[in-house]
Amino acid sequence: MIFNLNNDQLIYPCEITQVNFWTKKWGINTYHLNQAILETGSIRSSVIRKYLEDKGILFSFYTTFIHLKKGIKALADNFKAEE
Repeated sequence: MIFNLNNDQLIYPCEITQVNFWTKKWGINTYHLNQAILETGSIRSSVIRKYLEDKGILFSFYTTFIHLKKGIKALADNFKAEE
């Protein structure tokens, strides 16, 4: 079986060039990448990226906006409940 190592959707942790590419691209270290692969059980870059963003290891403006929106909604709900 031949793997397409140039596929941007999959991360092959046994290939040092892949590991180097993704760690440099996301600004993380090898430990975080390997831990994300183990925790998610996936080698899909989208799944791993989401995991890293949720853990706060990888920064994303979109994820920050979503968390801020949820916080504001919770605050508004608490304010309404107190009235």
